[in-house]
Amino acid sequence: MTVVYKIDGPKDPFNNPTKIDVTVPDVPAEVFSLDSDVSISSDLASVINRYRLIIHPMADIPAKNAVNELRFSWGPYQVTGNYSGLIADGAVERHVIRGRLHHYEVICKSVVG
Repeated sequence: MTVVYKIDGPKDPFNNPTKIDVTVPDVPAEVFSLDSDVSISSDLASVINRYRLIIHPMADIPAKNAVNELRFSWGPYQVTGNYSGLIADGAVERHVIRGRLHHYEVICKSVVG
């Protein structure tokens, strides 16, 4: 699995915030399918697949308020553009055992259609 996210970088000379792309390749993880849903509107149909990811702590994922556009590449869901891959659907949970980070858990989704 590959973890992809953007963090806030330094401001440019015009005081506009910049974004720094971060990619962490080859992260050990387990993926569990949760559910699928089909949404049909008058002009298009979309399929939403939700997954639960358990991610090794080597990924070093920052706190949710510091991360923008947290996405994951796994299997058929590869990050190739702005809205590709598995997208985090909520906060990343840090699981700590005896004071040490054991793993991350996150619910994510892919929308096709």
